[in-house]
Amino acid sequence: MTAGTPTLKQAANLLSFYTENEMARKKDVLLRLIERMAEEAKVIWALICSSSFYFRGLVDEFHDFDIMVGEESIEEFIRIFVKMGGILQEGNDNGKGEFFRSKFFRTGKLDGVDIDIISGFTVTTYDTKYCYELRKEHIEYVKGIIPLSPIEADLILYGMMIQWQPRRMHKFDLAMEYLQKTGVRHIEILRKFQMDSQSSSWMPLKI
Repeated sequence: MTAGTPTLKQAANLLSFYTENEMARKKDVLLRLIERMAEEAKVIWALICSSSFYFRGLVDEFHDFDIMVGEESIEEFIRIFVKMGGILQEGNDNGKGEFFRSKFFRTGKLDGVDIDIISGFTVTTYDTKYCYELRKEHIEYVKGIIPLSPIEADLILYGMMIQWQPRRMHKFDLAMEYLQKTGVRHIEILRKFQMDSQSSSWMPLKI
């Protein structure tokens, strides 16, 4: 699926990404990843969280690439990543503590750029566990090139996080406002979450 006409903010971010020196390394790394993943295998992957917000024009910057990979593609993604010169941090604890326990989580670097590689992004809050699995049909493309995860998944993930990380509220609000403005594309993601969890009392989805 291709994203619609860019907003002025999204267009400005894209221009900055392709032209500003401080973004040059991130641009080169992302374009290399896009090219190699397309060349060597049909790997299911997309940007998620802050970097996907950036390419939607919702934030002005991002620190690293959070990359979501389909469960069936994770081995191939890692193989290509390492072949490209990517360096993976030792170990795989599947997350960052008791609240993050994804099926696969590794941090790494490619040409000096920090990258988190995730599959089966899992967050736990109030005994409610949510696991988002990226599917091919969920991927949206900016300018037909840059793969983004669905913002509906970001909305749920940030909504889970704010229960114990209040600073995430800003990202939750941005995702909510974006969906209210542009409309929901993947209603099935929201419905499945609401059916599978008891979250309605602490995370109402007003869309």
